[in-house]
Amino acid sequence: MTPDTDPRDPNQAAEDGVPLSTPEDIPRRLSPNQTQLVVLGISGTLWLLFCNYVASIGAGAGHANIAVSGTGCLLAAMWITALVAVLAGSQRARLGSASLLVLFLTLDFLWAIFGGAALRVGRLGGQGVSQNAVFVAVSVAVAAATLVPAVLRVRHLRIAAAACVAAAAVSGAGLVMLARIVSVTPATWTIADSGDSSSLNAVSCPTTQLCVAVDSTGDVVTSTHPGARSAGWVDTNVDGRRSINGVSCPDPSFCVAVDESGDVITSTDPTGGTSAWTVVRVDGSSSLNGVSCSGISLCVAVDNSGNVVSSTAPLGGSSAWTVANVEGSGNVNAVSCPAVHLCVAVDDSGFALASTDPAGDAGSWIVTKVDGSVNLASVSCATTTLCVAVDDNGNAVTTEDPTGLQPVWSVARADSAASLVGVSCWGQDRCVAVDSTGDAVSSTNPTGSSGSWMVTSLAGAPNPNGVSCTAPALCVAVDGDGTIETSTDAARR
Repeated sequence: MTPDTDPRDPNQAAEDGVPLSTPEDIPRRLSPNQTQLVVLGISGTLWLLFCNYVASIGAGAGHANIAVSGTGCLLAAMWITALVAVLAGSQRARLGSASLLVLFLTLDFLWAIFGGAALRVGRLGGQGVSQNAVFVAVSVAVAAATLVPAVLRVRHLRIAAAACVAAAAVSGAGLVMLARIVSVTPATWTIADSGDSSSLNAVSCPTTQLCVAVDSTGDVVTSTHPGARSAGWVDTNVDGRRSINGVSCPDPSFCVAVDESGDVITSTDPTGGTSAWTVVRVDGSSSLNGVSCSGISLCVAVDNSGNVVSSTAPLGGSSAWTVANVEGSGNVNAVSCPAVHLCVAVDDSGFALASTDPAGDAGSWIVTKVDGSVNLASVSCATTTLCVAVDDNGNAVTTEDPTGLQPVWSVARADSAASLVGVSCWGQDRCVAVDSTGDAVSSTNPTGSSGSWMVTSLAGAPNPNGVSCTAPALCVAVDGDGTIETSTDAARR
């Protein structure tokens, strides 16, 4: 360069072949507002990824669920794309990011409603709105605080972002309170005086005007107004000193009970006293564990030797009952028959037994492993398209196709603290189970994830053995100390 050359002269620089530097070419530091935008964006992205992960687990999806986890990754990618577009600063980029924001919020809302229990507030699970509304509110707040002020080129970005966060915090707190008030209000259980100090093993309530319980010393305990505070339970001995293990009353004028000696005890007038009950021996070599009757034309009992004992004329005496060995020497714990063409039983080794011809021979039953090797204590089929079993690990094991050639059963943790010992379902969406430590576990979405079950302490039944619920809203639980507890809101919507 000659002394006559002025390095500050752009014309001279061009003549010398030196590339020109323009203000656009000079790297700039992020302004305080842009720095804040980046921080908000990073934190928002982490929040979104975390919530989608928690939601996938809460929905019972597990770590590798493609649908839920994949949606979360997609939303996170959209978030980052929108953030980069805003930082780019061009008018076209801002317009594109605004479109992405709208799409993000739409998908976020749809995912939150149908994706499962995001933060498990309210424990409704499934399509419950209230617990997912918390996630939606916070996600919208972060999105708005990060993107909206920049897209609209708000001058006071910090103030706008703070306002968005504050508004979302207030709405989120309100939604949490609403979720807890609406869906987490515990059921109320009332202790009734049964007048029986023996262990109550099972109970059946065909209507809100009749419940029949049975005990370990041959008694039936009945009430014609079980939901009242002073229910007036009447204790009647019908089976000597033998333990009656199960009872089923499909209607108020017909009840069948079974005992430890293989006897069936029947009545067409359950409150009529000792003379109203008839005892016949049908399975003399085994203890009958449970019984279920779809009506007066079908009753099925199960025993501790793998047998199904059935009758299409249960009032017809011993000869009207047939014994079919369905499962070798296994211990079949319970059975449920919602209709004459469907019965489902469960055993102590994780097997479910189902039949569309329950009074047929052993070949009419399909045996399916549904729960590892865990003891399935009880089963309740409210309809032919819903069966719920419970096990020693606190799981609810459910199916909506019990008679399929390869029925699909799902396992969800309903009670993380104790074994479940009994369950009763009515309708297609109400179930109440009881556990071994004195809790009731209820759901209005029994085929949903773990978050769809709510645990409520029973008032004074430390050792429940069974529960029976009937529409519109009555549940009766019995325990090993002779205690009876009743509730009219055990499975609220």
